[in-house]
Amino acid sequence: MENRKENMNYNIITLIGVAIIVGGFLLFLYSEIKEREADRQEAQSKRFIEALERSQIAQNIRKDIR
Repeated sequence: MENRKENMNYNIITLIGVAIIVGGFLLFLYSEIKEREADRQEAQSKRFIEALERSQIAQNIRKDIR
C-alpha cells in the first residue's frame, strides 16, 4: 500500500515537470514569434521612412529645375 502512494507522488512530480518543460517551450515559441513580428514592423518602418526621404529629395530636385 505504501509503495503505491510513493509511486503516485513520483507520477505527480513527473507530470508537473513535463508540464513546466512544455509550458516553457510554448512560451519560448511565443516570444520568438513576437520578436520576429517586431523586427518585421521595424524593417517596414525603415523602408517607409527611406521612401519618404527619396520622394522629398525628388521634390526638391523638381523645384530646383523649375
